Amino acid sequence: MLRNLRHRGYDSWGLAQYAVDDVGSCTTIRTQRYSGSVPTIPIEEIMFSEDEAQQNSPQSNRLSLAIGHTRYTTRGSHECYSQAQPLMNDEGTIALVHNGQVKCDEEKYGTDTMYLLEILEECVLSENTLTEAFQRLFLTVDGGYSCIALVSGIGILAFRDPWGRRPLCVGSTPEGDILFASESCAFKCDDKFFDIEPAEVVWISEEGDVQILRPLYYRPASPCLFEFIYLAHDDSIIDGIPVRAARKKMGTMMAPLVRELNIDVVVPVPHTPVVAGKLLAKILNTGFVELLQVRSRQARRESRTFILPTQTAREQAVRQKFAVRSQEIQKCRGKTLLILDDSIVRGTTLKHVVGLIRAAVNPAKLYVASLSPPVISPNEYGIDIPNRDRLIAANTATIGKTVAEKLNVDGEVVYQSLERLEEGLKELCQKKTVEGFEDSVFRE
Repeated sequence: MLRNLRHRGYDSWGLAQYAVDDVGSCTTIRTQRYSGSVPTIPIEEIMFSEDEAQQNSPQSNRLSLAIGHTRYTTRGSHECYSQAQPLMNDEGTIALVHNGQVKCDEEKYGTDTMYLLEILEECVLSENTLTEAFQRLFLTVDGGYSCIALVSGIGILAFRDPWGRRPLCVGSTPEGDILFASESCAFKCDDKFFDIEPAEVVWISEEGDVQILRPLYYRPASPCLFEFIYLAHDDSIIDGIPVRAARKKMGTMMAPLVRELNIDVVVPVPHTPVVAGKLLAKILNTGFVELLQVRSRQARRESRTFILPTQTAREQAVRQKFAVRSQEIQKCRGKTLLILDDSIVRGTTLKHVVGLIRAAVNPAKLYVASLSPPVISPNEYGIDIPNRDRLIAANTATIGKTVAEKLNVDGEVVYQSLERLEEGLKELCQKKTVEGFEDSVFRE
């Protein structure tokens, strides 16, 4: 499951586990944390020695509970090993993994995950019931978050913020195992799953009982729009919206915006725009050429330069990441090309891509289109867009023209409209429970 979610972060990863013995006692929670991305070798070979694996085998315990995490740093330091998750309290009785970002005093807590851990511990210890504890937590914590906690004497608690800004779902296997994940792509095809709703808590007790707690009044979800544009995997379904269908919809909606450019070939920037680009080219009756390739297997596994922690790292990764497919050059040489990207945040990737393509195929004209609206504001809910100064589309009244000049492309950069995009995605919602979207990066 962690390998299936590695696209969500490369900074570090970790696991925490305890097992309930035959008399119902929790052993000490144990954590293992590592820098870098989730490995391809079997995790069991890293997590346990042979003796430990035997001690924690399902045959010798009534119930086994574990949580894992792959980290994309938006708060704290990506280089600080002590901030890798899962984090544990001092007593070793609570371990927490967290996706998102919440407001807190960083000088006091170091990271917002530690703040969440302390708030959870305080609420669970001071309130009479878990329902009361989470009612207090939901009213206290401000931000976007999905969390899974191992709590000694209680079991597993999985919960999502009252706005549903960050995704979280729960699944079950044919064998009866209960699984949690930030995206449904982590599950196998025969697993059943559903979204955890905003301000909802799924509690798996140490005895294996499942309870759903709803401490606050239900409200429809407002998931992060960037999940559908960039972060989520094509195979996931978030709040009833299939991500692959969402990206196809983005390609359909782009067609009328670029039709008058008389494009010969649509060229996607790997990998998210490929689904949209194929459909866009079909609608326009033009060529579709995957001119760019990711150079190496390692680069393909960790190809999301946007989520790298520093601008220097992003620039180095972009230079090493792409190559032009020699067998596709002739299909694009001297033609009018449309480079299709999912979003343009800092412009780091596109500046390099434009130069690479110009040198390789000498296009007649080179246009750029973004499947998302202009990114013009910081994000406070789990995406590393810290300030306006780094955003290529911010602080200008003529966004399309200004960004085109910075990228050295023809015409104006074509952006999707925010209102049109959101309405299009709402039409795809299978549950009809999405109220709106967290879209603060696209608004002043």
